[in-house]
Amino acid sequence: MSSQTDPEDLYERLLDEGLFESEDEQLQLGEEFVSARQRFRKAIAGRDEDADVPRLGEYVERTPFSAEEVDDGTFADALAVSDVCETVDAGTSLHVALSLDRSEAAEDESHVPAGFVSLAGEEIESFLRAHPASIVYCWRENCDPCRAVGDHLADLRRDGTILEQFGLAAVYGPDNAEVLSEKYDMGGSPTTLFCAGTTIESRFMGNPGPKGLRREINTLAKNL
Repeated sequence: MSSQTDPEDLYERLLDEGLFESEDEQLQLGEEFVSARQRFRKAIAGRDEDADVPRLGEYVERTPFSAEEVDDGTFADALAVSDVCETVDAGTSLHVALSLDRSEAAEDESHVPAGFVSLAGEEIESFLRAHPASIVYCWRENCDPCRAVGDHLADLRRDGTILEQFGLAAVYGPDNAEVLSEKYDMGGSPTTLFCAGTTIESRFMGNPGPKGLRREINTLAKNL
């Protein structure tokens, strides 16, 4: 990810520049972004031959992604992010677009706890570098233990056990199996990593229950 990726700073800029807007204390995509997204999707689909569409290579450059991994819809979203948010560079726009795609795909899933950011496996390392402590929750669908762990994590965030300084990430295991196995020694879901910077201090496979999760979170918080 580019040098623009301090998560809190990026979030504030996306909000300030209109990618998101708040309504009734709920975040939703801004009207300007939705309009730009529709315009670029139409252009990329070839229905607007006069549109000036940048090359995809400009967006995948200096990211861990290849052009083959980015579909037309995601590329259109990246173009819309760049169009609406003038301070966000091309590579960061692509990361934002991919995160939006994952978040929208997971809207019908209750596995991603409130306050957690959906990441691809390739994004974990830069996410860990950006936070003094992080929790990385790996899940899959049709998984009762995953649902239980997600609910426990949401409750622990809600009651203040999980501190605001923590980075909170959710990774969909089936789509990221290779990188999760090779870089983080994950072999199944749910798996929850507790990290200080880029160092994995501890992990749980399966559902340890709220007491087990609370114990590891409190241990991690002592080092902040």
